[in-house]
This record gives sequence, structure tokens and C-alpha cells, in this order.
Amino acid sequence: MSLFELSVGNFLEELASNSPAPGGGTDAALSGAQGAGLVRMVAELTLGNNKYSQWFHICREVSKNCEELYIRLMAQMQLDSDAYYAMA
Repeated sequence: MSLFELSVGNFLEELASNSPAPGGGTDAALSGAQGAGLVRMVAELTLGNNKYSQWFHICREVSKNCEELYIRLMAQMQLDSDAYYAMA
């Protein structure tokens, strides 16, 4: 099952079900990806405001790093659940 095709509600229902996956690893990766997304949002908002131009070089790097982390964590979500499905 592709986790990315589920609605938020369906993901949460599946998480609360008696199915072994998605489980804690998948949810931890999702939480990390959400955190990376929120940090990236702040960096992007800062980049859009000339009042903070002295911080643009840092915000660009933060945004890039958060995007990479987000992509890696999203992949880990699916890999974690796939590992449990393979064992079931």
C-alpha cells in the first residue's frame, strides 16, 4: 500500500488499527518530515522579506537542507511500512 495515496484521516485510521504497519517508525518519519517542512517554511518566509536580507545566505542553506531531509524522511516512511508488510 502506498502511504502517500491515503488521506490524512485514512492514514490515522490505519495507524490506529490492528495492522502492524504503519507503525511507530513510519509515524516518527512523518513527524520528522513535518518538522523539516515547517522549518523550511520559516526559511522561505524569511527569504521573501527584505527586512531579513542579512540572513538570506543562512536561510537558503536551511531551506535546501530541510528539503533534502524532508525527501529522505518521506522515503523512510514508506520503507518502514513496506518492511513490516513484507514480514506479515
